[in-house]
Amino acid sequence: MVEKEIQKARSEIDKVDEKISELIEKRVEITERVIRIKKEKGLDIEDSARENEIIHKVTSGRKSKELIEKIYRQIFSWVKDR
Repeated sequence: MVEKEIQKARSEIDKVDEKISELIEKRVEITERVIRIKKEKGLDIEDSARENEIIHKVTSGRKSKELIEKIYRQIFSWVKDR
């Protein structure tokens, strides 16, 4: 009985993980497009005000604020370093 409950929960986690992965990929693709446009126009790709705005928006009302912020900061850094 307990094993079934654990398996069910793990199955739910797997589905959530798949969605998270897909959304991260989509976000990276869109961000790369923005970076290309900025480079073509001679604009700085770094926009800390925008990054802070995003962090504030995605962490508002969340229990895991620190974790979410760390994940987003890592995404920002990874995309810019590519």
